[in-house]
Amino acid sequence: MPGDTVPDDRDRSVLQVLADGRANPQLVRERTGLEKGDVNSALVRLGRAGLARQLTRGLYEITDAGREVLTDGE
Repeated sequence: MPGDTVPDDRDRSVLQVLADGRANPQLVRERTGLEKGDVNSALVRLGRAGLARQLTRGLYEITDAGREVLTDGE
């Protein structure tokens, strides 16, 4: 992640959900099986790294940089 460490498996799981479309934390939890705290922490990390952005309270989307991270990891 820009200026940070490489996204871990949890971060990548969250990015993958966001790559399918905008999502709220509950949907991310349902699709990944991650705990609430893990999802919230991942969303904060991804936001700070510029890989995801919060659109409104509780709604997130992946950024172009986030898509690049997923593509580079394949």
